[in-house]
Amino acid sequence: MRVLMYALITLLIVSCKNDSSSPSQASEAELHIAIKKDPLKLHPVVYTVQRAREVYQYIFGAMAGFHPETHVLEPIMITKIPEALEVTDGPDAGKIIYNIEFKKGMTWEDGKPITGADYLFTLKAIKHPETAAGAYRSYFTDLINAELDPENPLKVKVIFDEYYMLSKEIVSTLEVYPKHIYDPAGALDGVSLSTLHDESEYNAAVKKDSSLTTFAQQFNSVKYTRELVSGAGPYKLVDWVADQIVVLERKENYWGAGSDNPFLKAGPKRIIFHIIPDELNILNQLKSGEVDLAAGITSAEYKKLKESTDYADQFHFMTPEVLRFYFIMLNNTKPELADKNVRKALANLVDVEEIIEILEKGMAKRANGAINVSKPYFNNKLALVPEDIAKAESLLKNSGWTDTNNDGTIDKSINGKRQELELDMHTTGSNLSNKIALLVQESAKQVGIKINIIQKKYSLFKRENLAKLEYDMFTSSITQSLALDDPYMKWHSSNATPGGTNQSAYKSDKADKIIENIRDAKTTDQRNEQYLKLQEVMYEDQPVIFLYHPLEKIILSKKWDGKSTIVRPGYLANTFTPAS
Repeated sequence: MRVLMYALITLLIVSCKNDSSSPSQASEAELHIAIKKDPLKLHPVVYTVQRAREVYQYIFGAMAGFHPETHVLEPIMITKIPEALEVTDGPDAGKIIYNIEFKKGMTWEDGKPITGADYLFTLKAIKHPETAAGAYRSYFTDLINAELDPENPLKVKVIFDEYYMLSKEIVSTLEVYPKHIYDPAGALDGVSLSTLHDESEYNAAVKKDSSLTTFAQQFNSVKYTRELVSGAGPYKLVDWVADQIVVLERKENYWGAGSDNPFLKAGPKRIIFHIIPDELNILNQLKSGEVDLAAGITSAEYKKLKESTDYADQFHFMTPEVLRFYFIMLNNTKPELADKNVRKALANLVDVEEIIEILEKGMAKRANGAINVSKPYFNNKLALVPEDIAKAESLLKNSGWTDTNNDGTIDKSINGKRQELELDMHTTGSNLSNKIALLVQESAKQVGIKINIIQKKYSLFKRENLAKLEYDMFTSSITQSLALDDPYMKWHSSNATPGGTNQSAYKSDKADKIIENIRDAKTTDQRNEQYLKLQEVMYEDQPVIFLYHPLEKIILSKKWDGKSTIVRPGYLANTFTPAS
């Protein structure tokens, strides 16, 4: 049945493309987007990966979001962004409260009103110990309860055990689920958030009521990840053929229609995602007009197409900034890499400018730390680490690394044994990571460091090496957001353990204290001051080799008018309109 539907959709696509000029068809226009991987699961709190978000953001929407142009957090489904209120007396003294109020007149696709009860249900589904919402749940550790306003169904009071710098974003940017669809039996009605928060209370509750476990099993199931997908966004899922096509259609009588809010717009009648793993295929279908938009094009192919006079009148070429940085992870627990002079020397051996020019065709910005250059607290006083062979040699000699046996590799006595400075550099097998590794390997030879390149599938490397902190070097990247940076997970020493989130195992008492100050700061000025200090400390310690922030490469047919944005994935397809 789905294959038949796919054939019918394809026929409809062809017929529409043969005549896209009439005014009546402009409002019925279909935007065809090439993506490289199937989204797998359209279930925001269960499956948070980017490939799924690129699709489900139009189905589920969010309570609030960072505006694609101003980058300011703005309300979408709520009346205003809540601020932290500290309780000064009573049993909740010291607790932090956020008051949420939903807008009037919002409805789900079936006409039922969107209320605070849906929000409370969403919080319960996240906090439920047996749902597959672990990634989300980790951010809600300090959320201990939430209460509906008995007099206003649109108001909810959310209670945190203590202040956390990102709590405002956490409680106000959720994708809200329709309670009556995802919990039709009302399994979570009789359990409080505080019970779900407390392990012993939950264990007692589930012994009395097995429906709590049944709910989690259903919530995690294929039914709610692929078959029954429903949210508050402007589009609905109408078809999905695995590894082929995902079709979204503009909702009729949508509550947000006519709004100026970019997240509520519904320019295309349909947004059709074509899963095309091969880039050459994507480019061919762009050229033939079978797809209208593609992001994530490699720099070489993007530049080639942009510079071709044959396609100047066919496409818009966009390179928005990307909130992501590439770096070479260094295992700080290794004796050779525990010495910051060795880490700094390695950084001085990497010609980042050459990497950007060769691999990104110049479409990237240098990085000198973990804070994106677009953030207001980016420390622009720190000089970019230069390629400096002489400095690298000096740093290594100062730490006792010399070639005592004249074999071409520098060595040093560690714990009474001569240790050659020979490092393994793992790559995932991607073209980018392999080329970075080769360039680093060649540079390191100049000072007598031997680097062995080991290609390994990421899932295997993660399980066998990364999780156990049994590696030397690894090409990696970190994707960020417009929210405040919380360095705790990636850089605090408490997480520098096997299986921990500080995978470079960077440890610094000074950095730890600053990271804690960032989390505790109550004002922007206080927090920004600490951000600047942290960048200075990490710059001196060089726990990893920071490379660059890439620019996204997006190609859009001139049949469409649309803007790029720093907000992932670099565009908002629902804001696109047919070119006049």
